[in-house]
Amino acid sequence: MKSKSILILLVGLIATASIFAQDKSPALFTIGNEPVSVKEFKYIYEKNNSGEKKLYSEKSLRDYLDLYINFKLKVKAAKAAGMDTSAKFTKEFKNYRSQLAAPYLTDKQVTQKLIDEAYERLKIEVRVSHILITVSPDASPKDTLAAYNKAMEARAKLLKNEDFAKVAKEYSKDPSAQYNNGDLGYFTAFQMIYPFESAAYNLKKNGDITMPIRTRFGYHIIKLTDKRPYRGEVKVRHILINNNDKYTTVEQQNAKNKIDTVYSLLKKGESFESLAKKYSDHQQSKDNGGELQWFNSFASYPEEFKDAAFSLKNKGDYSKPLKTTFGWHIVQLIDTKGLQTKKEMEEYIKQKISRDSRSEASREAAIERFKKEDKFKEEKKNLDAFTKMTDTMLLHGKWKMNASADMSKTLFKLNDKAYTQKDFAVWLEKNQSAKRFSSLDYAVHQYYKDYVNHTVISYEDDMLEKKYEEFKNVVNEYREGILLFEITDKLVWSKAMQDSAGLEKFFDAHKDKYVWKDRAEAQIFDLKDEAAVKEAKKLLAEKGKTATEVNSELNKINPLNSNLKEGTFEKGEVPQLDLAKWQVGMQDIGKQGDRYYLINIVSLKPAGTKKLSEVRGLAISDYQDYLEKEWLKELRGKYEVKIADSELNKLIQK
Repeated sequence: MKSKSILILLVGLIATASIFAQDKSPALFTIGNEPVSVKEFKYIYEKNNSGEKKLYSEKSLRDYLDLYINFKLKVKAAKAAGMDTSAKFTKEFKNYRSQLAAPYLTDKQVTQKLIDEAYERLKIEVRVSHILITVSPDASPKDTLAAYNKAMEARAKLLKNEDFAKVAKEYSKDPSAQYNNGDLGYFTAFQMIYPFESAAYNLKKNGDITMPIRTRFGYHIIKLTDKRPYRGEVKVRHILINNNDKYTTVEQQNAKNKIDTVYSLLKKGESFESLAKKYSDHQQSKDNGGELQWFNSFASYPEEFKDAAFSLKNKGDYSKPLKTTFGWHIVQLIDTKGLQTKKEMEEYIKQKISRDSRSEASREAAIERFKKEDKFKEEKKNLDAFTKMTDTMLLHGKWKMNASADMSKTLFKLNDKAYTQKDFAVWLEKNQSAKRFSSLDYAVHQYYKDYVNHTVISYEDDMLEKKYEEFKNVVNEYREGILLFEITDKLVWSKAMQDSAGLEKFFDAHKDKYVWKDRAEAQIFDLKDEAAVKEAKKLLAEKGKTATEVNSELNKINPLNSNLKEGTFEKGEVPQLDLAKWQVGMQDIGKQGDRYYLINIVSLKPAGTKKLSEVRGLAISDYQDYLEKEWLKELRGKYEVKIADSELNKLIQK
């Protein structure tokens, strides 16, 4: 019904309603004992009436003031009904607020740098080979050093020009190295973990080799083998003739002969789609003329197939027969598309960053800023003391604090608020997990880091309304917007749709509004020319033929011959019908514009009252209007509204 448009209008009203909550300007009106200032009203009035010619005319001001008072009354009613404390509201509002808070809890400059960096990387496809020496994040210094030295040993051999494949098979703990020789193929931004991606993109020329790069998997040695511009996406058709190593020599030759024959037919001008339907062995695409979905360089197709597809330049071009592990292919280009602009991709990149480890860079930068702003101060010796109160059960996610232990020492402060060992212990019991760490000391320090970060973010989150006026206003906008929607839906929109008895009573009281004019059940033939008129008359004279069948036969002769409209129409609804005599029978009303019309009036129906079933949608809409007016009448009786006419008169511009 009307709920969406009304909500959009009213949310527009409240967009900045709370800006003036602490306003010292005089009240324009009060609802009960709650004042609304002149300044607040002016700001919102101008915001929502910027296109009006006579902005401060008396009529415009009074009309808008009435609308705004109604809005304020509805929000007040929602709060009085306790809607702002319901579980449903609390959950919905919490989710909204969390989304609104997110940009304030990251570093915008760092995030923008990450967006810019990612977009530039998306322009390039890199190909690297790597060697992985595994070591866990919480490994002992001894084991970490051993892994690093092993990586340096492998790197030294590569610098002496030893074969990368040989060194990878000897040193790398990546299982794929045994069959791909360490070659990872081409990739672009967001396809590898961020430290690995950055190391690869920082290599300048083919053959360059990194120092050991630490990730959560261990140490990587990375060698750049190629860089090329992003190849975009491509849409192709293909014809496949199955052939693999299990085929006999004769079968392989037959497959080759078949693809060559298909290729020769293409060169003679036969349709690629028809040949794909006849001969392709790729069941998923043959019925569609060999057409495949859009794909990019990183799709899981054989490299030879992708290279052939991306080498085609013009739509309709096709390749020579090429062989992959699946068999023989011919590929035809349908279309290509390149990288979108940064503006077009910005939201997509933001979303990718938020789910990627690089988001930590933005979060950590924000945390460091918050620490400075909130005067973060640590007592690290008290963390060492806390570590001694833990045991190895923490490594299994089952640690419990000793209730009798003294955990009152402060670990850190934010402004004047102290966070103690016990605060950390309570958090730790809830947030520990099994098998995350193997070293107890490392585990405590990592959990502590997580706890500090969580606490700093939570502290900042709680302060947002105090620190940022614009955040407070937007949060209030959502709060009152949700309340407004909920109470209006309950008392107006949904009620009108669900209250069958009330709707029928309303309809019966307003029947005179829902009436039919004189109506005709008619068949209206919209015809191409006089020949079509003649043929239509001939067909209609034949017994047993329906109007639909006549229309179909006319269009078999010429698809543009006839359009048929049939149904029951009111006077004034169809211009051509109004030109006919209002009587049963066939009438030729001649040429109207550039078309010819035959009208067959089957029956006439006099004016009369409509049934509720015939106008249910319109009646519900009218019932909603009625319910809203009655509700507002009730609210104005319940809450006294006082308008300061002297202040309103100051706003009027003659």
